[in-house]
Amino acid sequence: MSKKNLINIANPKKENVYPKGAEMNEANLVKAVKIFFDIKNNDEIITNKGLPSFKEHFEEFNIFRPDIALPKYGLVFEYDGYMHYQHPHDIERDRIKMLMLKKLKYKRIRWPYYFQMTEEVAKFIFRDLVNHFTGNKNNFYSDEKFYQVINQIYINQKTNKKLSSEDYKKGLLFAPGFHTTKHTPATFHEDGLKRFLDDMEWECKRKNKGCNCNGKTPEKLKHQVIKSLQLYIDDIGESIDQKKIRDYLVLPKGHKRFTKFYNSIKVNDSLCNVFYPRQKKLEH
Repeated sequence: MSKKNLINIANPKKENVYPKGAEMNEANLVKAVKIFFDIKNNDEIITNKGLPSFKEHFEEFNIFRPDIALPKYGLVFEYDGYMHYQHPHDIERDRIKMLMLKKLKYKRIRWPYYFQMTEEVAKFIFRDLVNHFTGNKNNFYSDEKFYQVINQIYINQKTNKKLSSEDYKKGLLFAPGFHTTKHTPATFHEDGLKRFLDDMEWECKRKNKGCNCNGKTPEKLKHQVIKSLQLYIDDIGESIDQKKIRDYLVLPKGHKRFTKFYNSIKVNDSLCNVFYPRQKKLEH
């Protein structure tokens, strides 16, 4: 008879396990930016290098290297892994980087590690946020670019082939949220929880100053992320003391703003047409 782990959390079924690398990460964010911004020449993009004007303004500091910079648009894109939500040093570095970027006349767009490239998220990042931070009416988003991006990043988990537009429409894109990672909101620093909630509740506040981006965090994304947390909680087994609900392993219990947000989302499965490794009965 197999023995239980001390913390017994069921893993997704073997046939539902999604391969590493076929999801959003720093390297795949570079691919996405190049496609959405029609980057043809490497001189148009800076990856993992210091900004040209950094030493002029901050000679006494060690240079930091943004994941992606587009000097023409004054934009920096960065993939934020879990440490940007957990560790006070990373959070403080981010705060200082924001001050430096402002001095260098760059705006920073973050890609949280629990985002995936759904159509709604792509429009939010590459249409709404880009317009918000550049003050332009550029629309770098198009369906053609979107399907090109997901084809380069994701796979059809059943066939192991590149994800097609038809696969996407069938709900086979890897879901945003938290699936097997131990780095769930329960592990976040207080400032990391604020960052998470700001991610999930962002809305343009410059409409009275002429901003026409109309940007806000996609409603579908909220439902998809909350559903991932609920599926995670469902897979936590009983403890030795028979405590049946151990949602404190996933959720930051006692955090008022998080609890209010979490309880405000009554998950609508029709908004969650994406691939959840933990979902017991997959329709696809």
